Amino acid sequence: MNLTVLLRKWLSAPPLTGMPMLLCALAAITAPTLVYASVDEVVQGTAFITYLPFVTLTALLLDWRAAGAVALASAALGDFLFVGPRFELFETPSDLFGLLVFGVTAVLIIATAWAIRKVGADPLWLNGPHRAPNGVVFSLKDGQACVSWYGGKSFVPLGAGDDVARMMQDFLAQQEVGERLLRRR
Repeated sequence: MNLTVLLRKWLSAPPLTGMPMLLCALAAITAPTLVYASVDEVVQGTAFITYLPFVTLTALLLDWRAAGAVALASAALGDFLFVGPRFELFETPSDLFGLLVFGVTAVLIIATAWAIRKVGADPLWLNGPHRAPNGVVFSLKDGQACVSWYGGKSFVPLGAGDDVARMMQDFLAQQEVGERLLRRR
């Protein structure tokens, strides 16, 4: 199976919900906290960096609200435990600046992941709302058959070109049989 097809399937899968979502969110907050706690005596001033990969993972696995909650919890926990005096929030301008940069970065990551998931789940989303396609176009791209629409900005992969050609021939043969049966009535 093509890597692009696998990636598209994964990105178009619905976000985690329920207990798996809670476990993922908890792990995404706990793991970077433990990682930074293990190097806190040696490395200082970079507390929020360890949280960014986990914000990215939650943005890809969870819906944007849950990923935003993970980002907020990460920011608060990182500041509370590792920035400035321990167990104090927003104690210096450096804290506020670090939180601002982390927050903007997290928002950009979550918004980008949301857009990628949206395109994976609905490739025609880029065409715009309530816009009817103006005719279908079939094409080959790297041996994969694709369909797109005149005036559209996206395409939908259909599978290997040879397989799709056989399926189209089968479809046309079935359509012809159906029309003959209708004419007999």
